[in-house]
Amino acid sequence: MKTLSIFFMLMNIILWGCSTTENATTDSNTSENSSKNTSNTSENSSETKQNAPLVEAEVEQEMRRLLKLYDQGTPEEWAKARTQLMNWPDEKYRTKALDGLCLMLFNRFRITGAVVTFQKAQQEFKIIGKQAVPYLIVFMSNPKMTDNVSRKYCGDALALIGKEAIPEIKEALKKSGQAKYHYDLIVALGETQDKSAVPILIEMTEESDYGRRSYAAESLGKISEAESIPPLLKLLNDEEEFVCVKAAKALHSQKKFLKDSGQLSAIIQTLKNRKQGVSPESDLYQELNRTLRTLQS
Repeated sequence: MKTLSIFFMLMNIILWGCSTTENATTDSNTSENSSKNTSNTSENSSETKQNAPLVEAEVEQEMRRLLKLYDQGTPEEWAKARTQLMNWPDEKYRTKALDGLCLMLFNRFRITGAVVTFQKAQQEFKIIGKQAVPYLIVFMSNPKMTDNVSRKYCGDALALIGKEAIPEIKEALKKSGQAKYHYDLIVALGETQDKSAVPILIEMTEESDYGRRSYAAESLGKISEAESIPPLLKLLNDEEEFVCVKAAKALHSQKKFLKDSGQLSAIIQTLKNRKQGVSPESDLYQELNRTLRTLQS
């Protein structure tokens, strides 16, 4: 995994790109001309650069030029630039370019705050794929670099990457860190909707931290697998009501699977039994009722 020192070294480069973007947007004509000129220069310069080794200063200059296309170029121009960044023959440049690209995308989360910007950056992370996973996990785990919203969107980006992200998420969950960071990783496992995430989620239903148990239950509800049913039923009797609510809701979302597997009638009876002794005013009672209505409909 790349260290945070790499990211901080590149911060000025990325912010420089942001400032040029702001200046460009104040004059649409200038921006349009700049985009066209940049595109033409890109084709001529790229061919020359790829045929010769780059010195450090040239690497940074070339990266700045290509990253500007993210804001100022057409989608086609940017797609070409991204491919060039990710497949540059020079290994040193390729590593540095990926550092800069991922940090730039993450900064779009923090600087603009616009949903459309989040979504655009998430799709970029999805295209980068497995190579983006270590960066997203570092961003999520460092409280100095992220907030609740940015961490959530990083988790969503991991979910979009899908199965390829699961092994590194599993490793990250084994390490110490902020509870909220781990919760978002657990949610991301569920959002992948990939069966390979089920074993680690089942393990987490046995965790001492009730937050991890509850989000593990929530994520199991998003992946319909036979192995999920026993741990969810066990969590219906958890000492923490919040965990019980999440487990009931997870069963609620698996009606089709329960019906197809022939377990539906037994689960309905289990939920009815669980309601006994529960206060009608409690969140658990209400969630059990909602789940029963769904399963019985």
